[in-house]
Amino acid sequence: MARNRIIYQSESVKVGNQTAIGVQSVSYGLDVTREDVLQFGDLGAVDRIILEAPVANMEVSMYVNGLKGDFLNGILQSGVAGSGISCIASLGAEGTDFNAAAASMSSVGIVSGSLTSLSAEASVGAIPTLTMGFEGIDLDYGPSDAPAGTPATDINVATQSGVVVDVSNLQGTGFTGHYVHPQSCSVSFDLGVEGLQELSYKAPTVGSTNKYQYARVPSYPATASMELEAFAVDRGMSMTLATLQQKAGEGNTNVAESGGKCNVGVDMGGTTFNLINSTLDSVSFSSSIGDTAATCNATFSVSIGGPNSNSRLDIAGTVGP
Repeated sequence: MARNRIIYQSESVKVGNQTAIGVQSVSYGLDVTREDVLQFGDLGAVDRIILEAPVANMEVSMYVNGLKGDFLNGILQSGVAGSGISCIASLGAEGTDFNAAAASMSSVGIVSGSLTSLSAEASVGAIPTLTMGFEGIDLDYGPSDAPAGTPATDINVATQSGVVVDVSNLQGTGFTGHYVHPQSCSVSFDLGVEGLQELSYKAPTVGSTNKYQYARVPSYPATASMELEAFAVDRGMSMTLATLQQKAGEGNTNVAESGGKCNVGVDMGGTTFNLINSTLDSVSFSSSIGDTAATCNATFSVSIGGPNSNSRLDIAGTVGP
């Protein structure tokens, strides 16, 4: 029987071998770039051909703790190392809560998927959320992997009182005294993936439907960053260019004064995100009429050169399914 519509009630999402809980959205699609074939004698294109390998994409957003932090870290490290990860969206019967045992269930999965982005956001008045983006060579409408399971209902939702920003590693400049009333914190990770093409056409290998690229590899370096916003309690951090070292390795953890490397992190209800050997890239102070309070902002980042990089993003935690 044809469905009248699809709503979240009848959907479930699985990342790797884990069914996520607290899922808020899922999207997927294909991006195809075509080149117009033009010639003398015809104003319009006589054909449109594919020269760049099309890209399949899938994005899923959930509450933080929708997947365990330790599991997320494994996905992150696999992405940095160039290993694949599956992501499957499953659809059950209309009008009933999702049931993995239902015979009418169907699924869509990303083929040869790779993690290309991950972000976590927490702010006053909102539930912390986690978003992951994947790219692959195709979409499989009926993947061979097992479909998503029935989501558990015991969601350990993080609240604003359970979000703790950790800047205790920083020295000097009054940083810990400056960011005393945090309002928001976001962590992001981005890794480009490049499709490798070749001259001539080879029939796809067994189990592959892709004829536009023979492999997809990470494009280093990956980047990760953390952005903080807090109510200002003073004029701002005393960051001046006169004291910044040109080389981060020659500085120290008095980051605003010397421009050295530091560790910063945030705990979102039991899932922790830590930037290791990060640099302070920007600070700002803003105040205007009508604001509840003046705000101060800081941005830290790391450049990740592969799975053995000394600068990295670590995720940890055992809260979740």
